[in-house]
Amino acid sequence: MAVRLSVIMIHTPPAGSGKQSLAEAIVGELIGLPGIDLTLIGPIQSLAESSTDRLSIDAITGDVAMLDWRTTAIIV
Repeated sequence: MAVRLSVIMIHTPPAGSGKQSLAEAIVGELIGLPGIDLTLIGPIQSLAESSTDRLSIDAITGDVAMLDWRTTAIIV
């Protein structure tokens, strides 16, 4: 049986056009990889219970990798 990995990429636009280009390149790379099932969803904090994004997440079984753009907190 072929090994598959579900990848959920949360569409939170990164700050800056350079980072946006990187995000688009990542999507392009993941779409073309064998064994990867890519799902793009909106920001997870604002998903309604009846949204198609929520239904897509609920349908995924097995191992999942989630990708999201977050700013890192600087701890001093």
